[in-house]
Amino acid sequence: MALKQKIGSLLQKDYFRAVVLWPTLFFLFLVLANAKIFRMEYLEYGDIALTALQIERASEFRELVGIYSRGPFNHFGPISFYYFAAMELPLAFVKSPHGRHMLAQALANLLVVFGIAHILFRSLGSVRRVQFFLLILLFGLAPLGSGFFFDIWGPAIIVLPLLWYYLACMRVGLGESAYIVPATGAAVLVLHNNISGTPVLVPLMFVSLVLFVRCRRRSGAAVFSGRDAGYATLALLIALFTSIPPLIDQFAGQHNISRIVSYSLGNTSVRKFDTTAAYVFDFFARPFQPFFDVPGLFVMLALFAMLLFHLRSENAFLRLLVPYSILIVFLNLAAALKVPGDMVPHIFWHSFGLIALIIFGAALVLVDAFGQAVGKTEIAFRRAHFHLSWVGLALVCLLYYRPSLDYDDSAAVFFDQFQPVRSETYQIYFTPENLEQGAFAAGLALKFYREGYRVCFPSEWLFVYSGHMACPTNERLIRLTLQRSDSSLTEPPAQNLFRLGEREILVSRDTP
Repeated sequence: MALKQKIGSLLQKDYFRAVVLWPTLFFLFLVLANAKIFRMEYLEYGDIALTALQIERASEFRELVGIYSRGPFNHFGPISFYYFAAMELPLAFVKSPHGRHMLAQALANLLVVFGIAHILFRSLGSVRRVQFFLLILLFGLAPLGSGFFFDIWGPAIIVLPLLWYYLACMRVGLGESAYIVPATGAAVLVLHNNISGTPVLVPLMFVSLVLFVRCRRRSGAAVFSGRDAGYATLALLIALFTSIPPLIDQFAGQHNISRIVSYSLGNTSVRKFDTTAAYVFDFFARPFQPFFDVPGLFVMLALFAMLLFHLRSENAFLRLLVPYSILIVFLNLAAALKVPGDMVPHIFWHSFGLIALIIFGAALVLVDAFGQAVGKTEIAFRRAHFHLSWVGLALVCLLYYRPSLDYDDSAAVFFDQFQPVRSETYQIYFTPENLEQGAFAAGLALKFYREGYRVCFPSEWLFVYSGHMACPTNERLIRLTLQRSDSSLTEPPAQNLFRLGEREILVSRDTP
């Protein structure tokens, strides 16, 4: 009975319910709805295989940079690779490495959501509003697909940390120096995993620090106290410690930081404003597209029209949400104008976190207006509401957030048929005309690497593999040439030719 009373008392604590209970329930339902992850066989291909290769290197303390990019550089740092490698041991009961990485990413997202919910609860002081935001967040992130919370690809990893960064910066702008620590942690996660979110980081922190000074002066408090110095020092230590691998690479490796800076400064391209603006604003419409199809600009203007009502709010956080949201949208637009190459959607996936926050702010205006109309400004959190909430969460997990995990065993089939020899070095080769073989090549390389065999790539593909899979120049190699299969052929393949569906692997001994 005493334990039951303690649990009941804990559940009545507003902070626990808002910050810990709901996100944890969602995580548990998410995992239960995807229980097959624990026992599945899975082989990675494409970008996920490339990520897994760098996780393997991180487990050997050999990885210094992030995943490859579309430019002549890698993304900044390997912090996520080391996290996934560290989680291999506690998640050893999960059958496949990819399953362990997926669960580790879901857990990382849970921890970030804890941080987001903490800031919102401290800012709004309402369990109901935090719960409402979490539901809006699930709605706003739906365009990222059913596998978002498990996705270990950089553009997906940064979505929630960047939202956490926005909220932490707002608290800094309200004069609270403690939030510079989570802001730094979130910025590290963004910077290391995908630099597409970085054009927002520095300008937003600069604005927040200016507002911080103004807020302190207006309140009559010291602009910079000893406690502020402690938080700033901790934030600096976090930034420096997590920058050790990229700095080692910069001074004793491939100089990736210099390549990032050189490319950024040398990029003089400017895209057309109208098409770029349409691309950026289109993200606002995507959460609503299952219900109605309207231009993104219309949706954005409608949301901001409602958001403007918060300028009269008594809550300083809600008042600040308006200019911050406008600033971030303009920063994203300015960054998009400088993006070279094709405007593929994943470059601005990180926008969905901000869009969810804007939808939440706009929806609050409607909810508060309705509450005033019926004479209630707050809805009590009764037991019935709680049961309805977690049943709803369970349904969301069961019906939507269930990633497809089809098992493609092509690489394993070839590996078993081919039976490689440990004393040999295997070069995986494909021509630019067979570029579609690149995804399979990454999966095949991962299979060889995990099994302890030496594998390499010709120089033209090394940029994809962080430059760490160069072929030796002083020995003969066994070349595995990937090419399309001629489906019209019916005769058995030659002894050195392996057919895997629409793909052929030609085995030859070659000196590169």
